[in-house]
Parts: sequence; C-alpha cells; structure tokens
Amino acid sequence: MILPRRFTEVIVAMTILTVVSGTALATEPRSLRPDIRTHTLDNGLKIYTLEDHSAPLVAYQVWFKVGSSHEKEGEGDRHGITGLSHFFEHMMFRGTKAYPQFFENVYALGGQLNAWTWLDSTCYWEVAPSRHLDKLITMEADRLANMDMSFLSLEPEREVVKSERLLRTDNSPDGLMSEVLGAVAFQKHPYKWPTVGWMRDLNAITLKEASDYHRYHYTPDNAYIVIVGDFETQKAVDLVRQHYGKLPKAGHKAQKLPAEPPQTAERRAFIFKDVETRKFKFGYHVPANKSRDFAVLEVIDQILNGGKSSRLKQRLVYGPEPIVSGISSNLMPIRDPFLYLWSVSMLPGKEVADAIGIIDEEMLRLSKEPVSLNELSTAVERLRADTVRQMLTTQQRADMMGFGVRTADDPFIYFDRMGEVATITPADIQRVAAATLLTTNRTQVRAVSPARLTELATAWDQARNANAAGVLLQSAVKLFLKQQELQEKTLQIDQERIAITHLETRATQAMGDHKDQPDIQEAIQKYLDTSEKGLVTRKRLLAEQETAVAELKKNLSAERAQWDNDFAGLDPDLAAQFPFHVAVARLFATSHNTEWDKLYKSAAGSDPASAEIASGLLFAYFALHNRPNDVAKLIKYTSKTGTETDAAAQKALTLASSLKDDMQGSFGLAQSEVTKK
Repeated sequence: MILPRRFTEVIVAMTILTVVSGTALATEPRSLRPDIRTHTLDNGLKIYTLEDHSAPLVAYQVWFKVGSSHEKEGEGDRHGITGLSHFFEHMMFRGTKAYPQFFENVYALGGQLNAWTWLDSTCYWEVAPSRHLDKLITMEADRLANMDMSFLSLEPEREVVKSERLLRTDNSPDGLMSEVLGAVAFQKHPYKWPTVGWMRDLNAITLKEASDYHRYHYTPDNAYIVIVGDFETQKAVDLVRQHYGKLPKAGHKAQKLPAEPPQTAERRAFIFKDVETRKFKFGYHVPANKSRDFAVLEVIDQILNGGKSSRLKQRLVYGPEPIVSGISSNLMPIRDPFLYLWSVSMLPGKEVADAIGIIDEEMLRLSKEPVSLNELSTAVERLRADTVRQMLTTQQRADMMGFGVRTADDPFIYFDRMGEVATITPADIQRVAAATLLTTNRTQVRAVSPARLTELATAWDQARNANAAGVLLQSAVKLFLKQQELQEKTLQIDQERIAITHLETRATQAMGDHKDQPDIQEAIQKYLDTSEKGLVTRKRLLAEQETAVAELKKNLSAERAQWDNDFAGLDPDLAAQFPFHVAVARLFATSHNTEWDKLYKSAAGSDPASAEIASGLLFAYFALHNRPNDVAKLIKYTSKTGTETDAAAQKALTLASSLKDDMQGSFGLAQSEVTKK
C-alpha cells in the first residue's frame, strides 16, 4: 500500500541508489524523522503533534482503537454486533445540542471533514485554517462526550448503514468477492467478518448493545489525537487538556484477539453474480505491518506490480499477448497479520486459469531466482518516490503518524521505513517470497456470471444437434436461473420481515423507556408513522414485494408446467438418442436426480466429449446446491477427451472446462450463508 504523505521538503532528501558489495543497496539520505512530540493526559488520552508552518492549515484527527475486529459474531439464533463500530462513524455526525449541524459547522470554518472505520480503528478528521484549531478541538470533544444515543438517532443511521452494505457489497460483485475472501481466508481471527457488518446483525443490534459498546470503547484511554500543521505545540496540548481532560477514563484493557492458525492448503470460493467480464480476487497471509518482512513485501509488490515495466503488468497487461484488462494489489497497514490482496479483471474471451498460471510462475520465480540489483534498485526507488509524493499534505502526514501508532505503536515507523527499504537485499526478497507467496497460503475467489450456464447449454446443443432435446435443456437451465433469482428475492423479503419485527420490538422498548416524556413518545410515533424507514411505509412496501414475488412464483410455476408438457411430448426416439441431454434437463428443471452418475458413465463410454461438456453443467448445479459429494464424484468420473476436431464441440468443451475451474471451492459460504447473516 502507498503510505500516507509527508511534507514537501522531504523530496530533497531523495538520492540515487548505488550498488554496494554486489548484494545490497546503499543510500545516505538526510534523516526523514520529523519532530513528532508525544503527550499524555491524566485520563490516558495521548496526543501526537507535528508542527509545520509552511501553510496556515491544520489537520486534526481523533483515533479510537476500536474497529470491526472488536465486535462479535452471533452464535446459533443469537445475533452478533458486527458493524457496530461503523454505526458510530455515522452516529457521531448527527451532532449534539451544542453543534446540531456538525458538517455545516466545520464547513463554516472553511474546513473539510470525514471519518472512516476499519478493522482495528476508527478515525474522525478535519482539515481547516489553523486559526480555527481551538474550535475543532471544542467540537470534537463535545461530540465525544455528548453524542445523542437514542432510538431516534440510532434507527435512521441503521438504515443508512444497511443501504451502504447493499450498495457496496450485496449488489456489487467486487464488494461481495472481497467480503467472501476475508470470510474464507480467516478461520478464527475476527478479520473474517466485514467492517460494514453482517445484515442479520445490522437488523438486530439493540440500543443497549450500542450504548454499552460506545461506553466501553469511545473513551480517552482508548483514543489518541494527531495534530499536524501550523500551530504551537504547547498551546494545542493545553487546548486538548482543557476540553478533553475532564472526560473520565474507562480503565480500558487492550483486547487480545485469537491468532489465525497457519494456512496449509489453498482455499477457493466463488460468487454467482452478473459480471460483464470475468474477474477474481486472491490474497496471501502476510506478516503484520510492524514486521520488517512487511517492508520486504512492499518492495516485492513494486517488482510484481509497481508500474508498466513490472513483471506481472508486462506479462498480463502490456505484453505482446495481454489477457487481463486490469490488475491491482494492496498491502494494507493492519495491526495483526493480514492479507496481501490482489484483484484481476480479464479481457473478454480470456481464461482465469491462464492468468493464475502466469501469476504462480512469477511468484515461484521470486523465491527461486535472485532479483537483479538493477531491478531491486528500480523497485526501491519507485517505492520511495511514490511514498514521498504521497507525503505532501498535513492530512496525509497525520495519516502516516496515526497509522503508525495504531498498527505498530510507533508514529515514526513510516518515516523510518523510507531508509529501511534501501537495506533490503535479493536474499530478503527470496526468503519472504518463499515463505508467503505460496499457493498453499492463498485464498482465491472468482465471480461466475449466471449467463455462462445458458451459454454452455446452448453450445452443447449446437455441438450435438440435439434438436428438441437441446431446446428442452436450454429452457430447463433458464428455469433454474429464474428459480435462483426467486430464491434471492424471497430471502430479501424474509430479511425485511425479520427487520420489521426487530424495529417493532425496539420501538416498544423505547416507548416504555420514555413513558413519562410524551414529547419523545410523540416523536418516536411520528418516525414510525411517517418516516421512509418507519413501520407504516416499510410494511406497505413489504406487502407490495410479497405480491410481486407471489406473481413471480405463479409465472414460474406456469413455465415449469409448460416445460413438463414439452418433456412429456418429447419424441421417445429423440430421448433415447440424447438420454444425457434429457437427464441433465430434468435435473435443472425439476431437481429430478435419478442415477445421474450411471448415466454419466454410460455417456462417457459412448460420447466422451458430450459427457465432458455436460460435466460443466452438472458441476455448476452441484456447486450451487452445496453438494460436495456429487462434485467429488463428478471430478472422479470426468473424462479426458483431448482436443475435438469439430469447432462447435471444442467451443463447448472449453466453456465446460472453464466453468468447472471457476466454480471450484465453497459456494455455501460465498453467498447462501454469508448473505443470510
């Protein structure tokens, strides 16, 4: 990952790297360590300051040492509290009695502001003219102490967070792949659930759970402040002490998270989602940010994917035979060991397996062959130059300090790393690559478009001229895909029905909590009756959705009845000529499952190419229904047909092989379980 930015003067410290002793790189840059000061209040709040008077601006950041890894998943029928840290990112912007319009209040100062939530931390930040630092400190301290925690503040933000999840994850192939990748790669560590949270928890978290979580985690002794820019340190510290010093500490204890056991075999998963081009993501378990090996990996990342001349960009994107339209990689500054993440989008007609093959070759090459000193020098210089270019603003210097504290307990780590990377040797590259860039240490998630099933069914028909049997097969696959869509819509309705029940329960509790406050009860009732996310509107919309789904079920039932009639009217001679087409069609249309394996072995003996083509459809059906035993049988029975001379048959064989390869691994976790949570 390109690190946060530092001040402009650092550019003059960049030097040309030279070869020393034939192994390492040497440079003698001016020290990049800035004059960061550390201060601690009596209540445990730490303050990190860095003066820079080159411009009349100040960056003010409040970091809380809490993120999604401090939440809990549910067990059995009990919901968890995943997503709660992200809730508070939204809640804090609802303002207080003193500053009810927090955004507008900062904008009025000529400032900018935002916040983010991540695995280990939550950060609220402003950048404004430095003469307003006092006001920024006052406002931030006020919203920490006086944030409104009530039914009427929590419920609207709950719906905003849910909408964000729907937009960026459930309805986004890239977002869903990323979520699945984390859920599959991590077995024990809480990095396995997403920062936005599981939908089941978002629907169910109670006001008490939110209040308890906030009371424990959002305290001075679990926070630190970073100030960078045009200010006087002692005055700034005095201001922070004035506004934060009276806030009580909670006696917060650092949470010990469970260690992730070593991964010993590659893990695979797929999602079943409409995508225009084939794409996949993968990640390798890597050391934590504070490890020196993480710095080695940053250099490795430059060698593999740092620019147009990098190894994978040359072989996959810019070479004479490109096969991908884009490839990106990311090493994130995380406190505990995380993942070296990659994302790849294929060019039309190109196979994911071919890209993976090239990637594996380059990963192995790094561990087996020493990189040249020239290539290492280029990678290190590019890394340092990119880092310097991203160190030019007060905000990003504050980011650098904040991430250093949170991930390594060291505000200087990124500044020091600029020199550290120059000490990395070819042997370091080989050692770290051999330890981390292994297929056994990798988790891979691919996106499979439903349209590929229809394409394969059509190709099989064209390859064998199955006539009515082929038409029957294609219509069966279309019925199957419509059934999949119907199940997804039904799941969404079930989720909303449960969400409404939870809302009714919370509203009843809130009314009871305010039984002696009729004005608040009236406001709660107004929200329930008139809000877009209140009970009245949601129940009406739910009824409309139920009616629409009932109509879809009715139409699908009629289509299936028509399919049954077409099946019953199929010419017996044609059915006997294409028994496997008919059997696969029945499976997709009606889930009729009679002795598919015997039919497969019979077809493989008489028409091995046709059996191999059919295996793609069977593999998809069994994978989508989470039937690993049948998948294993199918892999055992799969024929080795070689190359067909017939172009139509060869096309169908290629489609089948590609589909099977892309649908390896878990689907149950990838969608049916993940989206139900």
